[in-house]
Amino acid sequence: MIIPKKDSNEKILNKEPILASVSDISQMDAISQDIWGEEGIYSFNFYTTVLSQNLSYLYKEKSGEVTAFCLARYESKADQVGIYLFCVKKNYQGKGLGKSLLQFCLDNCRRKGLENFYLHTAVTNYPAINLYLKLGFRVEQIILNYYCNDAPPDNDAFLMAIRKDNKMKDKNTKKVN
Repeated sequence: MIIPKKDSNEKILNKEPILASVSDISQMDAISQDIWGEEGIYSFNFYTTVLSQNLSYLYKEKSGEVTAFCLARYESKADQVGIYLFCVKKNYQGKGLGKSLLQFCLDNCRRKGLENFYLHTAVTNYPAINLYLKLGFRVEQIILNYYCNDAPPDNDAFLMAIRKDNKMKDKNTKKVN
């Protein structure tokens, strides 16, 4: 388990991620809107469907404030887990919280026998790309105009994945500047 760094007040941000629940949806949606815009990304029904699989985790302060979350969904036909949303509140970014949370989510899925993962990220989101590379994701594909509401080059995305029988070459593990 990766332990998050301390914040500027020298207190531990969170002990261990907890399972996300329906009661957390409004806070998760607010965080995603703060990062990606006011329109929201997913409907309430989508959130509830994904959360019913018990693969999504979050960090919460003692006050009940959600500080980071990972919304994951198993897709049985493809035998893979999609990381649909992975967000860390802006004032909590850069403290190790995201890395700890995503690693926890991946490890939990592996304990359940799920070993294939994928996600999408903007080709210009260098901090996220570097984090995903550190955790074992590899770039599988570039998808042009994936984010239709964003201007180039922010509208292009990498499809990144961890595959059980990953035969990707090491050239995909280089740090992105």
